Amino acid sequence: MSIKKKLIRLMAPLRRIGLRNRDFSILSNNCWGGVMSRDWGLPYNSPTCGVFLFAKDYLKLLSDLPRYLSAELEPMTYAESPWVEELHNRYPDEEVLLARLVDLTVVCVHYHSIEEARDKWARRATRINFDNLIVKFNDQNLFEKEDFDTFMKLPYEHKLFFTANPAFRGQEGVVFFDEYEKDGYVLDDIKASRRYFNLKKYLNRISDARK
Repeated sequence: MSIKKKLIRLMAPLRRIGLRNRDFSILSNNCWGGVMSRDWGLPYNSPTCGVFLFAKDYLKLLSDLPRYLSAELEPMTYAESPWVEELHNRYPDEEVLLARLVDLTVVCVHYHSIEEARDKWARRATRINFDNLIVKFNDQNLFEKEDFDTFMKLPYEHKLFFTANPAFRGQEGVVFFDEYEKDGYVLDDIKASRRYFNLKKYLNRISDARK
């Protein structure tokens, strides 16, 4: 085990102090939800840990969860993905593992084989707590402005949208990352989110409202 992983495990109990809502799930378009659970030493109750999806694919996933969660990840090549050009730009020579989920491209950035990705996706999909679910999106991965409206219309009670675009600032559920405003989108919400958003307080408010 690396020194980094050991430190994360040692710090997890301290980070959990004050967190009253611990049986939650986070669906995320990237690894953000998984990292939050990891840093608290909590189970990964979501299949989107360790992967990312392009914006349009993520919205399709959210629009028909039963269909996609009942399907298996299958092997996929760059050429089979509608996002082939972007994939080659980011990961030349097909350096990243891809999986097909029905008609979606799942980019398995933290998995080493399709078997590992398929197994973890399937197991974590069964753990989703639909009664304590947060759905998070951001303006990465070929996001377009109309995707915001599509996301906000989805029938989920607890939606979060991370952005660096002032056009969305101040709207319900929006967390604005001003350090990335010049870039036009959030470059790294995993590292920066704690400066702009207190997930612990957000989860506790959800828990308190349910009492």
